[in-house]
Amino acid sequence: MAFLSVAGLAACSDDERDDATSMAVSGWYGSYVVTIAFFFMVGLTACSNEGGDWEPMDWKTDVKMEKKHSVSVPMEGGTYLFSCRNYSFWFYALQEYGVNVELEYDDVHHIHGEWVAADVENDVLVVTISPNDTGKQRAATVGVTAGDVFDSFTFNQGCQ
Repeated sequence: MAFLSVAGLAACSDDERDDATSMAVSGWYGSYVVTIAFFFMVGLTACSNEGGDWEPMDWKTDVKMEKKHSVSVPMEGGTYLFSCRNYSFWFYALQEYGVNVELEYDDVHHIHGEWVAADVENDVLVVTISPNDTGKQRAATVGVTAGDVFDSFTFNQGCQ
């Protein structure tokens, strides 16, 4: 289409341009420049990382995990530390027995349920599991986020 427009302008151009021809050429040129600038900006925006490909959270811990982010907790309970190497983060979810615990969002760095408490301190997740005296196995999941990247840890606690 641009070729046809250029060819049309070349056919109209001569040394004795009237005002209408000059306006058509300058109008076409201005539209062409604006169009190229628009597509250039769209191309630059499309290459940005905003709202797109976030790296997964990178965790450092001494906690032994059965599978990805699944921790076996003894009946006596315990405290577990996980350090995030690449993001500052906060909580988005806590589940106990598969049921969401209602979070109060006035402080997204401290959450607690009936038997799970978790804190974020200097990019370190600290999860404390209370002793299990229910006589039943139980599980809890703590969910964290850093905006458009999410992760979670599941704690499976045995009983006697």
